[in-house]
Amino acid sequence: MDSKLKQRITDTLRKVRQERRWTQAELAEKLGLSQSRLSEIEHGKGSLTAEQFITLLKLFNLPISHFIKTKSDNSEAQLQKALARLGGTQLKEDPNVLPSEKLNDAYNVILETVIGGSPRLLTALTPVIILHAHPPLFRKIINKLKEYRLENRFYWVLNGVSRVIDRRFKTHVPHNKRFIYRRAKTILEEMLNWQTMIASEYEEDRLDAGIVSEKTFHQLRESRDALALVWKVVTRIREEDFYNALLESEKND
Repeated sequence: MDSKLKQRITDTLRKVRQERRWTQAELAEKLGLSQSRLSEIEHGKGSLTAEQFITLLKLFNLPISHFIKTKSDNSEAQLQKALARLGGTQLKEDPNVLPSEKLNDAYNVILETVIGGSPRLLTALTPVIILHAHPPLFRKIINKLKEYRLENRFYWVLNGVSRVIDRRFKTHVPHNKRFIYRRAKTILEEMLNWQTMIASEYEEDRLDAGIVSEKTFHQLRESRDALALVWKVVTRIREEDFYNALLESEKND
């Protein structure tokens, strides 16, 4: 295997494991490895077998392109296109991007965005969450995210959207949005009341891709807003970003 390709795979393996908050011991057991061997692989002193690599893709529900990037890889653009079609009208659809069959419904689009979307696309979920607010859909997403220990991240998004709806009603809400916003607010409150506070069970969620050092991690942890603090999400995203996404979507409707 090409050394650069091998390095990309091992770097991504470590990053994804940390993002999903799996310990080395937990992942090693699933892959049939010792923790020490997995540690060696993550530091470039070995590689996974083909069978172990396939198992890894299944465990994390990721395409091979997440580990092996190609010039034609446009997963971020496909996700943006799917969000735009589901109500994120503030996002532009690139006419040159072909739609992905996987991203043809709200469940897959929301799930994919929460698990691996950029901060920009996460805030773009705001109008999509409002338009597709449905308790069975949200519970299905939460149950899937529990496999990755990322349900707190989704609750953080839901809480953020709920708060910006409250804020929006303190101003002039377009007439055609009032019922939609009120309905979504009711459902979001139901979801937030339905859950039991689980944030304390997990380590901090290092959301932003730029968190590559402990110094950056501690700086972001100290500077995050109250909403991120509640859900233990370490990110530069603030409640204001969800609010701005909502305003932008209204302008583009």
